[in-house]
Amino acid sequence: MAASMAFNLDFSRYSVILVVIIFVCYINSLQCGFVFDDLSAIIDNQDLRPHVPLSNLFWNDFWGTPMNKEDSHKSYRPLCVLTFRLNYALTALNPMSYHLVNIVLHAVVSVLLMRVCCLFLHHFTALLAAVLFALHPIHTEAVTGVVGRAESLSACFFLAALLVYAKASKHPSRTNWWFLLLTLLFVVAAMLSKEQGITVVGVCCVYEIVIAQKITPQGILKDFANICKGKISFPAWLRTSVLRGTFLVGSTLFLLLARIKIMGAELPVFTKQSEYILFKSAVKVNQRNAKLFNNIGHALEKTSNWSEALEYFTFAAKVQPDDIGAHINVGRTYQHLNMSKEAEKAFQTAIDLFPPVIQGKSYTARVAPSHLNAFLNLASLISKNESRLKEAEKLYKSAITMRADYVKAYMSRGEVLVRLGRLEEAKEQYRIALHYEQSDADIYYNVITH
Repeated sequence: MAASMAFNLDFSRYSVILVVIIFVCYINSLQCGFVFDDLSAIIDNQDLRPHVPLSNLFWNDFWGTPMNKEDSHKSYRPLCVLTFRLNYALTALNPMSYHLVNIVLHAVVSVLLMRVCCLFLHHFTALLAAVLFALHPIHTEAVTGVVGRAESLSACFFLAALLVYAKASKHPSRTNWWFLLLTLLFVVAAMLSKEQGITVVGVCCVYEIVIAQKITPQGILKDFANICKGKISFPAWLRTSVLRGTFLVGSTLFLLLARIKIMGAELPVFTKQSEYILFKSAVKVNQRNAKLFNNIGHALEKTSNWSEALEYFTFAAKVQPDDIGAHINVGRTYQHLNMSKEAEKAFQTAIDLFPPVIQGKSYTARVAPSHLNAFLNLASLISKNESRLKEAEKLYKSAITMRADYVKAYMSRGEVLVRLGRLEEAKEQYRIALHYEQSDADIYYNVITH
């Protein structure tokens, strides 16, 4: 009794210390607004509004789109959305209240983690582990980004399920079914907060074997050997563990089937159109990210919408003028539009961004392999003009200088050298290409025929 009182006193004192540390660390996030995914999940999500039926939360995804629609993200987190709705009911779109709830949830998770650690560690060691967890930079996004609440809320129920399961399996041969049912309730809550919450079932199964039953690998091998010898006396722990495990795993399978049913028995399908919509939505949040504009352009390319793709590639190059890939995209799109002069200019702009090649010295700069396509694309474009074959050959040579195993450049340079009548040099290029790529039939053909 005295030991229990001492533990409760220590735990309460350590919990206060932990909560104070967390609030000191994250108090500045109360001044933050809504950013990135917060805009879609909070500001644009109609499921937070009082006039929308509460039942919609359980049929729509995290962003307010019906789960059975093809363009649904299929992220099913109704409990998390419910907390957003409560925030909205209290303070509408005042971001401070949303951030405050996130800090409180992070504090609760940290305290629960400390309590879990107390199952295996000394109280003070558990406090140190919880402090390290609470202050680790990897949790910054989950605390300061409002949509990160899904992580914290799921973690709360995850740890609660594990703690309650520890009580349910306190006696190796007896099960406290009330605590086991409560465990299942927390599993459901963790899953409805964020999908990975369901993995706590696996953790409970490991806890059952390693902690509750104290089963070791040697013990399992011994029991297995006895069974093989004909001693059909199953270990005492097996019946209880199988019963608990079957209950949890069976319930989990039922939950998964229910979730699939809500999804319309479909997994998320990302079509070319949904890909375009996804990146277009992201641009509304951040208009200075060249990668987003490039991604929209690529999505439009897949539908052969070259003119509109060119607009996004061009804007990407303006947003980030030193983005070699963006200029290559611009040039390639101009080629599809049969605008050769503009394409050549774009490819040349991309090449000008490379560190210069110094004659007689190895090229030591780090270059993305896809960026070398600027040389190949420009060389291919200008080699259509017989008077510019030597210029094209130099471009291929430059690409090879930057990457010695660039098989495509050797092949293309060989083809230009053949057209220039320099057959021996062409054969040498094909032989080098064959050295790097010995399974390419085209290379063998070129070596033999030239």
